[in-house]
Amino acid sequence: MASRRPSPAPNWFRTAAIALVVVGLNAWLLAHFHDRFWWPPDEGNYAHVAERILDGEVLHAQIQDIHPGYVNFANAGALALFGRRLTSMRYPLALLGIVQSLLLFLVLRPAGPAAAGVGATAITALGFLQFLDPTAHWYCLFLVVLLAAVLHIAPRTARWRLDAIGAIVMTIVLFRQLSGVLVAMGALTWLLLEPGDDGDTRPDVATRPTSRASRPWVARATIAIMLVGLGGYLARSTDAVGWLLFGIWPVLVLLQAVRLTETPNGRVLRMLPALARGGIVAALPLVAYHLANGSLGAWYHDALETALGFPRMPFFDAISYADLLAEAWRSLATGEPAPLLNGAYWLVLPFVAAVVGVRMLMRLGDDRGPREAGAPPALPILAVFYGVVSVHYQIPIYLAYTVGLSLAALICLTRGSRAATAATAALAAIAVVYHAGQPLSRGVTGATRGERVALVESDAVPRIGVRIEPSDVQLYETLLGLIERDVPPSGSILAIPSRAELYFLSGRRNPFWFYNSALGVTTERELEAVLAGLERDPPGLVFYDRRDKYNTPASRAIMERVAATYEPLPGVGPFEIYRHPGLGDPVAAREAAPSSSR
Repeated sequence: MASRRPSPAPNWFRTAAIALVVVGLNAWLLAHFHDRFWWPPDEGNYAHVAERILDGEVLHAQIQDIHPGYVNFANAGALALFGRRLTSMRYPLALLGIVQSLLLFLVLRPAGPAAAGVGATAITALGFLQFLDPTAHWYCLFLVVLLAAVLHIAPRTARWRLDAIGAIVMTIVLFRQLSGVLVAMGALTWLLLEPGDDGDTRPDVATRPTSRASRPWVARATIAIMLVGLGGYLARSTDAVGWLLFGIWPVLVLLQAVRLTETPNGRVLRMLPALARGGIVAALPLVAYHLANGSLGAWYHDALETALGFPRMPFFDAISYADLLAEAWRSLATGEPAPLLNGAYWLVLPFVAAVVGVRMLMRLGDDRGPREAGAPPALPILAVFYGVVSVHYQIPIYLAYTVGLSLAALICLTRGSRAATAATAALAAIAVVYHAGQPLSRGVTGATRGERVALVESDAVPRIGVRIEPSDVQLYETLLGLIERDVPPSGSILAIPSRAELYFLSGRRNPFWFYNSALGVTTERELEAVLAGLERDPPGLVFYDRRDKYNTPASRAIMERVAATYEPLPGVGPFEIYRHPGLGDPVAAREAAPSSSR
């Protein structure tokens, strides 16, 4: 008897195998790159605030930060669990990156397992690996992917669904306010386009309900409010390039949503309390913390008044994605292989969000409204709104915060087309080979040409734990040696206008509530408090970077007082250094200080 042909393996087995490979690849990438690269001003801010929380100070009451709080407690927890080194704050993000890859694979699974695997890997390659920093943005990105998973996978009839959506959105808000507001707009837009229980929100005229509760004016009014708010933010915060690449697409989606939504008033009025209930649950830990510490008012002041009232500083508008595109075009003109490849890479990335926006609008137009459960897909709508994060500051880092999600959305919208999948895979490969873990000192020119910079171990500089440039090792070894010689462990130092990494790396105290004078010294009263503090509790050493982009009239006024009362020491790297006369003989200190170099 002829042997029986073996039956093909079940599709779920192939899918599970690909998912396992994808998770393993993402885990390897994160493990390999997690201790490379740093951006000391930003990483130092997070570490400094987290350490002060661990030391018993109250966030917002004794330490200022304009983040709402969850990122600070996440970083403080990481330092407590893994030790007080900068690498410790990366471990939670590496773990979340692995989970994020699996969640995104599940969301993209209908596009095919291969396309899903590419999208789930690209979000890591083009995201966290491009800016290995414990910023709130990476927590927000993970939560957006989690939200997409809930919207795509959770049964519409599940009672917990709206509560979960509200909780995730509020958690994003409490990591970073603007990101949370944008995600809230995207989620609410999708919910208002979601089909009703009958599977179609656009009944024929002959059968259209006429009761007041069945009319969609509440949904349309809600969308109109979002449209006004988003338009106002974009008008104030970006230029024509930002509008074209990122801003106009969510605006057009909202305009389409006003036309398409047929969500009855009654359903909207039932939906909003459930979303709010979930948001309240997510906010309870922070509210309880501030109630227990009597810091609710300070929290409100820092996270709302200061964050919203902080003026847009000139450096935000001094650079544009147009500069990146121009430099990428010049790299193409060299004709050399690496600049040619990387020039094309940087010419494509800024336009990904616009392509997703166009495809999303085409989808809404083709469907003429949602006609089946799950359509339009939630991930692309979230990505269209989340792309606006990139207009805040038009530099490659802010592009990295959103482009991986946009590419995943493109795969979703094209149902895993070969073109979208291949393009995403190529971009992810270039990102890993040429840009993962690379320092910002390359500049835009170095990045667009694909130049790579060698990094070295930083064992000579305690509490870093990452591979950095040799020049940074020399700079911080010199600075920390000077602090160690001149300031006792119980003493304090001051960095103006910022550079909080000096507090964390040296273990010396910051005598003031702020880590950045541009954020913490905005009124005459606050300036007077700082000047009085210089007399009452003078820091042993003051470090001043005259070229820092965060310098303001207040920081210059502080330094005028310091220069009048402190002894100048030889500069080191970008820093002017001043020594308090009470520390000892300033002449001896000058002779002991290293020469200025980097």
